[in-house]
Amino acid sequence: MKFMPYEYLRLESTLAVADIHQKLERVIEPKRHFKLFEKSSKPYEGRIEGTRFEVSRILDYRNALRPNIVGHIQAQPQGSTVSISMKPDLVA
Repeated sequence: MKFMPYEYLRLESTLAVADIHQKLERVIEPKRHFKLFEKSSKPYEGRIEGTRFEVSRILDYRNALRPNIVGHIQAQPQGSTVSISMKPDLVA
């Protein structure tokens, strides 16, 4: 049994790093601190810096177990590898 929920994933893809970066940009918007009465057009907020990204799901309510997702994209000979760690807001 895990004491704190924490997940680590390693995903392999045939896509190039630039293609994965583009796909992330389509679903991640910059983090905003004041979101009153504003609906987001994207499901995630956070930042992408080079091959690293840090995002969380945009929710209309507070959820201490909403995961913060931190990832890194690495180029491989046949595509890319995306390493992701997820832990709740509570521990992030």
